[in-house]
Amino acid sequence: MHINVIHYFWAVMLAGLLLTGCSTPKERAEKNLATANAAYLKQATDFIRAVAPKDDYILNDRPDSGAGFNCLDGLKEDSLLTKAELDYVIQQSTQPPIKKWTTDLIPNTKLISADTISQIFNDRKKGWDYFYKKIGRSVSSYSAPIFLRNNTYCLFYNSNGCGWLCGTGRLSLYKKEGKQWKIVKTYCNWIS
Repeated sequence: MHINVIHYFWAVMLAGLLLTGCSTPKERAEKNLATANAAYLKQATDFIRAVAPKDDYILNDRPDSGAGFNCLDGLKEDSLLTKAELDYVIQQSTQPPIKKWTTDLIPNTKLISADTISQIFNDRKKGWDYFYKKIGRSVSSYSAPIFLRNNTYCLFYNSNGCGWLCGTGRLSLYKKEGKQWKIVKTYCNWIS
């Protein structure tokens, strides 16, 4: 009888390993995170394809939250978002889930690295003249989309620079209506 208990114990252990796999809790957590990230990337890509220009354009490869224009300030004063949602937005703005845009995420774009942009515009002698000659007429920037309320709302910042005193940008809240995303409110809208 003692041997049957030992066999039973090892059979249960083996069955548990087969059902859960041989992965550690950390590996299972990483797999869950990868699955969640893949779902977010698909959702973000679908959103951007719905709201971005359809033509070829130049895109800064680093997501931009609009922090340089204090775009979150208006959002903080709005009663439309709950405190928990606002905290989530701030966290996502400072630690975006997308660290770099790629052409598979946003097709029909010419990506330019943020480092290259900095090198060009930190040298005032190069600046826009150099950019126009070597790269193009303007450069766009996007934030990583921030989805709220079961993915029915999305907060998104986009900007476009076209010269030293030529550019636009805005932080907008979108709502999904059917298959379309419609702007509900704009919190930051700048033009130069």
